[in-house]
Amino acid sequence: MLNKTYIIINTQFAATHHWPECTIATQQHLKLVHRHVFHVRMKWEVGHNDRELEFIEMKEFVESFIDISYRNRFIGKKSCEMLCEELAQQFKAQYVRVMEDNENGAEWLSE
Repeated sequence: MLNKTYIIINTQFAATHHWPECTIATQQHLKLVHRHVFHVRMKWEVGHNDRELEFIEMKEFVESFIDISYRNRFIGKKSCEMLCEELAQQFKAQYVRVMEDNENGAEWLSE
């Protein structure tokens, strides 16, 4: 069995978004701008156990990106899936999870 070690960060931010193209009859409210607290978890694989990556620093990088990218806290039509992919690509993470109000959301996993 091959063991792997990851560092993990968790953060959250409040923002609004909408899904104007929603065609689900019972979910038409999603067309309107609505607010969530987005909970983010990210993981990076590390090769040794002596702080190859500093998780406090990685969290600060992610939070700075969120503050700059979503300055007005309106993320438009971005879904949890889109946020996962954007964060994974921006920070070369192996795993990203974005949850709306820490209930439902999406995960992105590098294969």
